[in-house]
This record gives sequence, structure tokens and C-alpha cells, in this order.
Amino acid sequence: MSTFEKLNNFEKKVVDLADVPSQSMTPADIKAWFDSSPEELRMALNKVVDALNANTPGWTVKTGDHPGTWQGLTPAVIGAEGMNASRITLAESKLENLGAYLDDFPFNPPESDADWSPRIQRAIDSGASIIYLPNRTINMASTVTGRSNLKIIGSPGTKIINQIPDALGTTKSLFWATGSSVLVGTTTAELTQGKNTVNVSTVSGLAVGDVICFNGDFLGRNISIIDAISGTTLTLDRPAANTIASGSNFHKITPVKDFTVENIHINFNGKYGFGVHVDYGQNCSIKNIKSENIGSRVAQFTRTFDSIISNVSCIKGFSNSDGGHSYLVRLSVTNDCVVEKAIGSRLRHVVDLSGASRNTVRDCEGYYNASSDFLTHANGAKNNLFINNKSISNQTSAYSFSPYSNAFGTGGDTGNMVKGGYVEGSPIIYWDQDGSNIIEGVTYKVVNAYGITYNGTFNFKQCHFILDYTLVNAQTTDTFLNFENCTFEGNVIRGLASLGTNINKVEFNFIGGRIKMNVEGGNLLEGGSNTTINVLNAKIKVVASTQNFPLFLTDKEIKCKASYLEFDGAGGISFFGIRNATVLYIDGNTFVNCSAIWRTYTSNTGSVKFGNNILINSTYAGVANLINMETAGLVNIGVTSAPQGTWVVGKSSVLNSNPAASGYAGWVYTSTGWKGFGTIQA
Repeated sequence: MSTFEKLNNFEKKVVDLADVPSQSMTPADIKAWFDSSPEELRMALNKVVDALNANTPGWTVKTGDHPGTWQGLTPAVIGAEGMNASRITLAESKLENLGAYLDDFPFNPPESDADWSPRIQRAIDSGASIIYLPNRTINMASTVTGRSNLKIIGSPGTKIINQIPDALGTTKSLFWATGSSVLVGTTTAELTQGKNTVNVSTVSGLAVGDVICFNGDFLGRNISIIDAISGTTLTLDRPAANTIASGSNFHKITPVKDFTVENIHINFNGKYGFGVHVDYGQNCSIKNIKSENIGSRVAQFTRTFDSIISNVSCIKGFSNSDGGHSYLVRLSVTNDCVVEKAIGSRLRHVVDLSGASRNTVRDCEGYYNASSDFLTHANGAKNNLFINNKSISNQTSAYSFSPYSNAFGTGGDTGNMVKGGYVEGSPIIYWDQDGSNIIEGVTYKVVNAYGITYNGTFNFKQCHFILDYTLVNAQTTDTFLNFENCTFEGNVIRGLASLGTNINKVEFNFIGGRIKMNVEGGNLLEGGSNTTINVLNAKIKVVASTQNFPLFLTDKEIKCKASYLEFDGAGGISFFGIRNATVLYIDGNTFVNCSAIWRTYTSNTGSVKFGNNILINSTYAGVANLINMETAGLVNIGVTSAPQGTWVVGKSSVLNSNPAASGYAGWVYTSTGWKGFGTIQA
């Protein structure tokens, strides 16, 4: 007996082509690529036609009564219309099982237009693999339960009004599909993050290809497929996304597979609950969902893997003031899922990962939302990747990664990375950070509010900061900010930080990168009594007003090494300020057009170590009241006299950048002051 073959995918899809023309593809190659999908469809359709026209061996004609079977059709069930017509009747019944329209499932009294959910449920229960929703507005007052191998597809005009009675915190959904799980045993050794083998107490009831998950501290972690079983050792098809302690329970999952909802518009009608919720899912998808007046979630995956949420949007949440509980998308203890092109405005969050690990969030956008647009939620969400997302004017922050342990004892959300994207008018990151989460390649425009207002350790790599407002606000606990190969530009009064009254430990590290700022008055970076500033291999060019403020000022310590520092503008500005007991380490730099490399303020107890620097049209004025300065190997271009002030005897010397006959090669500081050395022959 022959069977119809499903065409599950096209071999060559336009989406697989590169975004830019490929030099390796000829015009003929491109034409063939575009023709390939219609050709595959033609061949698949011809197989159906051939099957309808086929004869079982032994038949001599295509009509009439003959022995044998065709697609299960026997002479006993052939109607008066003859064999060919009966074949068509049979084919129609098979095609009907592929898709169902709600017109074929009318309301049953006392059902009414007030709730279309029973009609949709009967269509699902008919066994159809595709349910087509009508091209009109419909009410849904109860949950529809989906299953594996099912697509629910809307028409261009499909709009659903949520009429499900709600209460705060409800988990009722319009569309819901779930698998199941059963406890198998426990781990007998730790399953380490990144490893794919684990020892367990029993393998009874397990087989290669089964799906399992580990409780750990939160049911559903590390959902995996068994690749091999050796004794009581399981080899999994993927490395663990989280470390699972020895003695943790693990479950066998029967997932709901290939469940899809797409192409619908939902008005949540100011009610709580979910739009589409999948639990214990595999290869599921939620696509092309528009929504408004959301009270809880538009789309959620729970304990799901290898699935995607795409093109989901909401223009307004439940509450205009704070977004209520409006989440556009949530992944709860999922792994290896994708969220893409989710766009939300005036919500609470755009994408929330709660205990979800090794997922990707890409090309999503948030506008004017109440809390962090993209976040992990203190449930041990690890190693997630956020790519090319946008956050505009969020009231709290663009991103948030919690470093704290919670009731589940997870040890915080770590190893997450932000790559690319754009942030404007929002604090860039919320919550105390522990340094394990990286922000890389983001363009960040600071306007109308501080960019970093929270505490912890922050790592920025290759980011571009456009500053129309101060970047860092005063910190309430110890904070470490690392800027590696970042660039800064802007037009500000105090551009990077204003922490003059801050007593907590704050450390700024600038490694590589470039700072090009217009300082209208005040300091570029002012630290408090416990602030350290480190500059290494950086390029700094400042346009400043006539106000005589140092660019970098702190009471504790400034280190500047192997950097290029240029001042472009009028006034007596200096690069470094010494206040109270500041220690300056200035080594191997080039200074250009600097009227005063440093200046002092309220104390003469600070110190300067100044060596191997090149000065071009620059001086080191304002140092006369310091008692602990030393220099070595200084090349002072454009200056032909000894330095001023009190320096360290035996450790301070300077070379003459314009030596002449009968003059000195340089000067050295002695117990009686600066003395020339190296008399040059006349």
C-alpha cells in the first residue's frame, strides 16, 4: 500500500541566503535557488496525482470493480460512482484531516458568540493537524487545550477578545499545551555545567531518545535527550546549562511536540492571564502575535526546549502608570529556545527569563516600559545571549541580571552576555552585578538620566557611549566599572561620573578605547574619598571651557599609563587633580597642549610618580606645595628649563627637549634643588 509523503521543509529557503550578495553565486545559481521551492512543491503534488491514478498490480483498467486495494480502498467499499470517484472521495477525507475550519464546527446550544473556545476545542479534538481561525473578531471565555502536531493559524482579520474571568496572579491562558513528567530517580554525582554525562541512581524505564530534566533547585533544569546509556551513566545530547548537585531528582518528560500558534491579534481586554502558554514543550513555536491591553503574558514557554517565539508585539500594557504585570514574553526554566523580534511599549518587561538558561534573545525592542526591558529574574538564569536589542526610555533599565541567590539557592544569574544593540534614555543596567555578565558592542546614548545608577561589578567591552548626561551616579556600596576598548563622546558638564561626596569604594578602569568629550565646566570624572581611576592604553581628547577644573579628580589614586592625552581648547584646565592624599602614577604617556598636567587642592600630603612621559607643548604647573614627587626619563618637548616645586631627591630628573651648545642635557633634583647636568660642549 502506498502512502502520501509530507513535505516538511523546503531544501533551499530565501531566509538562508546571506544578507549581502555573494560573489560565489552566479546569476544562474540565484535563479535556481529561487525556483527550487516551487519545483519541490510541484514534485510533491505530482506524487499525490500519481497515487490517485495508480493501479494495483493485476489491474488492467482504471475504472470498475477490481480485486486488491488502493490506499486501503477495497472493492467492498466502492460506491456506485466507480473506482476513480471513490479514490477522490477517499482523498478528500484524508485532506480534511490535514486542516479544519470552524465553519464545520458550529455552536452547540447553549453555546453562543460569547465564547468560541468550545468550537475551537472540538476542531482540535477532531484530529486535524491544522485549525484555521476565522477572518473576524471572536470572543474566547475559556481555555483551549492544544496537543502535539497541531497548528492553530489565524487569518489576516482574526482578532481574539479575551473574556476569561480573571484575578491577579491567575495563570489562565487562551491557548495552552502541555506535556507531562514522571519521577525516575536521583543523580549520584554532580552534573557539572558544560558537561553532558551524569551518573544516576536508576535507568529503569529509560531508553535512548527519551527526554529528561533535572530538578536541581527548580523543576525543569537542563532539559536534554538521552544519547546513550551505559550502566547507570547517561550521555546527553547537549552540555548542561546549569550545575546540578548530586542527589537531585530527575524526571522523564513526555513533551508536547510541534505545537504552533500563529497569525492572530489578541485584545486582552484589561485582564490577567496568558495568550499562549506551552509547558514541557519541544519544537514548538509562537509566531506573529499582535496584542494590546495585556495584563500578564502574551507568550510563555515553561520547561520547554528547542522552541521559538517570533514577531510578538504589544502596544500597551494593563496599567498606563507602571505596566502592571504586563510581560510580553517570558521563558521560565527553559533552555535552548529563541525569542526574536518581540516589540513592546508601555509594559513592565519585554522579555523576562526566569531560571532560563542558554537561550537567545535577538532583534527585540522596548519603548517607554516600566521595568527592565530584558532581564533574568533571580532564579539562576545563566549563559543567555542577548543580540542586537533596542531599549528606549525605560524607567528602570535596559538590562537586568540578578546576582543574588533566592529561595532556590541558585547563586545568581551569571554568564549572560549582551552583544550589540542600542540603548537610549534608559539606565543601561539594573541591580548589583557580580562581574560575570558582559555587555559588548552596545551603542548607548545617555540623555536626561544617569546611565549607571546601581552597584556591583560591570564589564563593558567595545561599547560606544554618547553622553549628554552624566554616566555614573553616586554609589551606595562598592562598585567596579571596567571599560575595555570602549569609546566615549559627548557634550557635558561632568561626563563620566560625579562622586565627590561618595565614601564607598569605586574603581574605574579604562583599558584601551577613546574618550573625546566637550567638557563645558566641572570634571570629566570626579571621585570620592575611596575612588580609584585607572587609565591604560587609552586615547583621550578633551575640548573644555575656561573653567580651571581637573578632568580626573579623586582623593585616593589615579594611575595613567601608556596613553595619549590631548587638550583642545582655552583655559587652565588640568588632566589630573590632587586633593587630600591623592597618589598619581603617571608613566609612559604622551601629553599634548596641556597647560597643567595636574594641580593641587586642599592638601600637600599627596604624591606623584611621573616617569617616561612625553610632553608636547605641555607643562606640569601647580605642584609647588607637594612634598613627595618623583620623575624619571621625562622628555619635555617645548620646555627648556627645570621643573618647579619640591621633588624627591635622587629619584627626579628631566631631559632637555631642546639642548644647545653650552647648555645642559637635563636637570636632576638634589638636596639643594634642581641642578643641571651634562654640560654640552660649546
